[in-house]
Amino acid sequence: MVDVDFLAVSSKNRVSSRDPDKTIKVLIEATIEQLSEVGEAGFRLGAVMRDTGVPTGSVYHHFGSREGLLAAARIEMFARSVDEDLELLDAGLRTPASHDEFMAAIDRLIVHTNGEDRLPRRLQRAEVIGMAATNPSVAEAVGGQQRRLVEKLTERLQAAVDCGAIRVEHGIEAVAAMLLVPVNGRTIIELDPRRPPVEQMVAIMQKFVRSVLLRP
Repeated sequence: MVDVDFLAVSSKNRVSSRDPDKTIKVLIEATIEQLSEVGEAGFRLGAVMRDTGVPTGSVYHHFGSREGLLAAARIEMFARSVDEDLELLDAGLRTPASHDEFMAAIDRLIVHTNGEDRLPRRLQRAEVIGMAATNPSVAEAVGGQQRRLVEKLTERLQAAVDCGAIRVEHGIEAVAAMLLVPVNGRTIIELDPRRPPVEQMVAIMQKFVRSVLLRP
């Protein structure tokens, strides 16, 4: 995750340091800020240069191209999204005392991660995944981030199995990977202007998860 303490939070602060690492972080942070405000269609490299005070040549030196800078920013945005999900897993799926307690925690996570307020985050992920289809370095980075999620969820499922809260009939890691499918898959559904109501999709997703995590 990008450390932006030296930016005093705002990418509007112009960077005067010659530190390459700081320059890279400043450029990525300013790009993320602009993408969040205007999207890729409205993105202007000149605005990043103006806001940061970094010469245009630095973009080509550190990222190879404008597209390289955009890819780096998208990867960082994806990583931050994964960090948020990992925090949710840590807070919501601690070792349960019973199946009902574990499934209640799962239900809360499903409701939270599929809320309308998370829509921008889900669409950001879709953009990065689309970029990964034609960019091997982005694909590798996204795959690594997804691996972090699968490993954490596998750890939480194993703890629930060990204490008798759930039974998993297949490999736990495979179950963890498949349980992450509905959240990512829902992003595609959201591109449909006549998509079903959120409540219906959440209810169906909860039933799907319960069909996988059976009572002992």
